[in-house]
Amino acid sequence: MKKRLHVFGLAVSALLGAASVTAQAQESQPALFTYPQAPDTCSSLESRSNYVLQHFWDTFDFGKPITDDRALVKTFRDYADMFKYGHRNVVMASVRDFMFKLRVNSANLSKVGQVAEMVLYGPMADFWSDEVYVEFAKSLASATVLQKEEREYYSRQIALIGLCQEGAPLQLEFIDATTGGKRTIEQTDTVTTLVLFVNDGIDSRTGRTMLDADLTLTQLVEQGNVSVLCIFDGVPSKDWAATLPAAWQKGYAERIEQHIDLRFLPACFLLDAEHRILQKNMSIQDLKEALN
Repeated sequence: MKKRLHVFGLAVSALLGAASVTAQAQESQPALFTYPQAPDTCSSLESRSNYVLQHFWDTFDFGKPITDDRALVKTFRDYADMFKYGHRNVVMASVRDFMFKLRVNSANLSKVGQVAEMVLYGPMADFWSDEVYVEFAKSLASATVLQKEEREYYSRQIALIGLCQEGAPLQLEFIDATTGGKRTIEQTDTVTTLVLFVNDGIDSRTGRTMLDADLTLTQLVEQGNVSVLCIFDGVPSKDWAATLPAAWQKGYAERIEQHIDLRFLPACFLLDAEHRILQKNMSIQDLKEALN
């Protein structure tokens, strides 16, 4: 399962089409405008990045409707790429100023919100940055020029991200698939815990098989260094638990995406002995590479 990309006034085909452009095509894709150039007095990468971030949208006509979705995606990706090199305070100030000015045109604001989600938060994100994305989401959630449904959508995202911050304890309640009783994550083994979120899709079945066959993970579990907790999203079939390794803990929870910041399935959360999130939304392949 991939997290649903919402649509408020922008066709799915336009967003996905813009996102699926190859790297070579993206390089040749015209942007919405010519980007600013840092002066020679900016000698460091950070200072040059800061200058560009502060002036990136200077020539953009905020009141004019954005009609070229591919150019918008290209431009926003180039803008977001600068976040990695600029000073945090400059990045945040740039985002706040940009989003405030966008309120003059609600359609543009809505489009940028969708692209920000795609580039910084969704399953197709170029890179994940919860802190920066929340800054976008806050502006969208408080923008009265947007529809109530849209504002509430971003408010829910902000809440989910807040509940699943790295370094904070994971709040998880589930039904034990073996006993049928309710449990919380605090009642699981106090060792490093791998929480594997799955559903009945082929990706989840393949992922479970890959982890079951991973010798390093098997050894860590046998040695008592790692505990694996597999959580099914929804209500599984009666024989589901029997298909998993005996050493794994198994459980399920309905509407889990309303309580856990899941961006795709299967997804791995790695917790320390106090059930604090070390890493979240790791893919099976990312986890295997980390293990081996």
